[in-house]
Amino acid sequence: MDTSTVYHMILGPACSDAATVVGSLTSQHFNMTQLSYSASSISFLNRTLYGRFYSMNPTVREYNKAFIALFKRFKWKRVAIVYAIDPYFVETANHLRDEITNDSTLNIDVLTEGYSEDPSLVLSLLKENDMRIIVAFISSRQAPRFWLEVYNRDMYGERYVWFTVAWNTFNLEYFTQEEINNIKIALNNSFGILGNDVLVPDNEDEVLLSGKTVTAYKENVKSLGGNDNFHCVAQLKNGYIYDSIWALAKALDDSIPILKSRNLSLDDYSNSIEITNESLEIADVLNDSLSSISFNGVSVSFFTTDHLLYSAIRRSEFLFTGLSIFHWRIQ
Repeated sequence: MDTSTVYHMILGPACSDAATVVGSLTSQHFNMTQLSYSASSISFLNRTLYGRFYSMNPTVREYNKAFIALFKRFKWKRVAIVYAIDPYFVETANHLRDEITNDSTLNIDVLTEGYSEDPSLVLSLLKENDMRIIVAFISSRQAPRFWLEVYNRDMYGERYVWFTVAWNTFNLEYFTQEEINNIKIALNNSFGILGNDVLVPDNEDEVLLSGKTVTAYKENVKSLGGNDNFHCVAQLKNGYIYDSIWALAKALDDSIPILKSRNLSLDDYSNSIEITNESLEIADVLNDSLSSISFNGVSVSFFTTDHLLYSAIRRSEFLFTGLSIFHWRIQ
């Protein structure tokens, strides 16, 4: 890191894999507060390693609260959990299985299966066991192949309810046009996809922290060449990025009077690997400021819980524990 220029906070990265590496370095070695707008690894729950790391997204494990609420709401009795064999998803799948098993108010038969690269055998097993309510923990890289195999086994449509976290993008480069069409058919006809990406606030004419209304923000994005469909793949995170910048700005602004009361200022901060007492105190104030932040953004309302910045959707088709359920459509 170039220490000749002082950086008080870091925005990004978006990817969990990159954020787990960068986040531990900035927290432990550079004494810097960092905010990602989409990283959601369960690793960030380790506050010893990631004491100064925040994310707009909850960890994937937090989605399990919504799953449990849905199971109770609809009184489902048989549920399957399928996951890619990756530490990111294995722990989450096992956590959901244990939550189901240990909840005395639930009476659910649960089948849990993992796979490495090819989901064919696992999906065949689910179909043989007539599993219709299925939770899938898979990455954006694995998603196209997964949904192609769902199509090949006719495991979509109103007979099935699929739950999985939303993805940012699909890489369809190595698929034929026929396969791409089949992926779209399976995905566009699958119900219950879980996500917390961009759903605008209830009152689109409310003046938000940025001084803009949601309507004005959308018009600005459109004028820059953006698609006015806020659920299209290319648009999913633009509101989060915009609100992340305002979150950092608000944290910095809130810290100034606190630092002044201690005869300190942001100018006293240093990124040197040899951390001074002044820099440590300033970083703690910035951390506390970001931890206590609360505002309505262009995409969501924000609040903090357990040192992670979470997003609570204000409007959606269904609301469960701050997460949204919606019928996903790939463009």
